Amino acid sequence: MTSRQPVSTPAVTDEVAVTTAAPVTGEVTISTAAGEAPGRDKDDSDATTQVATEAATVATTIGAPVEPTTTTTITSPFPVSTAAVTDEVVATTVETTDFETTLSPIV
Repeated sequence: MTSRQPVSTPAVTDEVAVTTAAPVTGEVTISTAAGEAPGRDKDDSDATTQVATEAATVATTIGAPVEPTTTTTITSPFPVSTAAVTDEVVATTVETTDFETTLSPIV
């Protein structure tokens, strides 16, 4: 980028860090207890065939892409004054005076 204005001091530089979080992982366990065979009633007490039992565990991993950390530099084309701000404090001390005072009672 080119500026038509004169630049007499160094340009301001800001750094922006972009960070992407690590992938998200999780585990999901799905278990099915004793189920009913198709076509049977739940209260079929005279059944001679054992009701099927099924158990399954499913692990699911959700992966999010991780991009490397990048640094972006933003440069301003405008002149920037970098003079420090200073405050001046003047301390003044008053000169000490030595004197004697005599008090006499009124009679």
